[in-house]
Amino acid sequence: MIWRDGVLPEGAPPFPGTLTQDLLDFGYGVLALALQLRDVNRDRDVATRFPTEDAFRVAAESIESAVRRGDPRHPDQGRHLVVSAAAFHLAGFAARSYSMLPVPALEKNLASVERALALLLRRNLRVLRAHILTWLSDPTRSDEAIAARLADATDDFGPDDVAAVALGNLYHRAVGLADSALFLGDGPIYASAIEALSAVVALAAEARNVPIWWVATLTIHLVRDLWDQSLHVRIPPGTTPGVPPRWDELRRDLIALLATRTQIQLWPSQLAAAARSIDPTDDLVVALPTSAGKTRIAELCILRALADWKRVVYVTPLRALSAQVEGVLARTFVPLGMSVTSLYGASGATIDTRTLASADIVVATPEKLDFALRQDPAVLDDVGLVVLDEGHMIGLGSREIRYEVLIQRLLRRSDADARRIVCLSAMFNPEDAFFQDFGNWLKSDDPRDVVHVRWRPTRQLLATLDWNPNAAAARLSFTEGEKPFVPRFLEAKPPLGRRENIFPQNEIELCIGTANAFARDGHNVIVYSPQRSQIEPLVREFCRIQTQGYLDGIAPPDADALEAALAVGREWLGPKHPAVLGLVIGVGTHHGALPRPFLSAVEHLLHRHTLPVVVASPTLAQGIDLACSVLVFRSL
Repeated sequence: MIWRDGVLPEGAPPFPGTLTQDLLDFGYGVLALALQLRDVNRDRDVATRFPTEDAFRVAAESIESAVRRGDPRHPDQGRHLVVSAAAFHLAGFAARSYSMLPVPALEKNLASVERALALLLRRNLRVLRAHILTWLSDPTRSDEAIAARLADATDDFGPDDVAAVALGNLYHRAVGLADSALFLGDGPIYASAIEALSAVVALAAEARNVPIWWVATLTIHLVRDLWDQSLHVRIPPGTTPGVPPRWDELRRDLIALLATRTQIQLWPSQLAAAARSIDPTDDLVVALPTSAGKTRIAELCILRALADWKRVVYVTPLRALSAQVEGVLARTFVPLGMSVTSLYGASGATIDTRTLASADIVVATPEKLDFALRQDPAVLDDVGLVVLDEGHMIGLGSREIRYEVLIQRLLRRSDADARRIVCLSAMFNPEDAFFQDFGNWLKSDDPRDVVHVRWRPTRQLLATLDWNPNAAAARLSFTEGEKPFVPRFLEAKPPLGRRENIFPQNEIELCIGTANAFARDGHNVIVYSPQRSQIEPLVREFCRIQTQGYLDGIAPPDADALEAALAVGREWLGPKHPAVLGLVIGVGTHHGALPRPFLSAVEHLLHRHTLPVVVASPTLAQGIDLACSVLVFRSL
């Protein structure tokens, strides 16, 4: 955040002219040592392995700092970005690695092997396969064509060029083998891929081809990680004792389905819980950070229950969350031939019990499920799994009490031992005595530990934005870790049009200006407000400031991308509603009082990165999955 396009801001410290090269040298040096330690770790027990995550993170950040906001015309910028993204992946920051390589970055001056590695890091496997086929089928790289070029005295094509083409051919074949192994779960093909990549590393070192050596070395470590964490390896097969025959069929179909979506692996946060997912007697309590993959654990537990021909009930504390979960589970299980439906909102007792008794997977709020059970307790008789999402939402509020009453009802049923309970939460703290008591209560004092992992796929940085009226600017200050030099992250702008005051003029305008500044930097921003009553007035302010010409960072989305959401909004809310007007300028609105069809449309736009900014209420804190890279607190 110190420079943009290779230009330092006014008032920046007097950095030496060699700083960029120094950062690159340091980053690559640390990366090389970290890779050596990783190789040594392969021959050591888990308990005695050297920690390498911090080394990879430092290396990635050093290289990123040198090039990400550097001169975009520099011919090596793309290559360094790919290396930095690979280092972030090896450090455990999968999402950070992915975000380092947006599609425009793949259009930079990349060699073919570098582009292949970038596509593998992004899991863009279909494009990767086409890329490999294009390279290997190019007649200019055939033996005959190369021999002809060597024989041509006028062609400046020598032994080093031949070695580069040969290494490129071998590398692309090796990556193709790795892709096949990951798609099929074939161990021998995987071993062949590693052997071929090792040959590329050795031959590149012999030929002193440093760029290909780096790419092949990083690819070996990446492929090993992907294989070790792949669904084929980590989801236990049907040969496991006690697993029903139907499990293999469902497991195969799920892995094949996820592979079409390039979801070929589990994250480190999911490994421990995934290993326990196939035991229907294990009442799991899973505490993972936000965005660390709790839903995948639920899906594996659901798959295990379905293998026993049992039905599943998935309980969420909010209607908005129920609708979102229903869509996620339907996308996973309907292609497998399962029915997914929901039980929330207004409906009658007969419809509720009929819905609960018929579908393979039912998503319900605590109130609706409790009501249906009071009408007909037998509807739960063939349910083998109950998933409790956002299990931390038990407290003194009316909704929290209803959630606890439902759990008590489930635990006290005479057939409770025949039904598995899995509880998911992002808020549990293992150091909190309540967390341990809750786990013991839910698991009926089962001695097996709760699953708690702190890993998350990206870094979480906390910062404050402090306005200095004397400087007419706001300083962005990070509360821990690195201290980027951002003294004038947001600067006052003179009055425009009929406006008589500078912008920003007050706390609300400072919040709007902050969101605009982050959006201009390429981030998707959520502005969080703790009170629902503040949401729509804030969106109106966004619209007002936009008409005054101050929101240069919030680009209005393409009209075609907004067409469906605007149609839903106008039908349910009217054309003048602030939530509808906000969409036109690129600002979404999300709170519990808005109609579910409109909220679904906003969530869809946000997941597709169509909306630069969304203003959200406490629904965000209650488990709604809204993708963003920056969260701005309107107030606390």
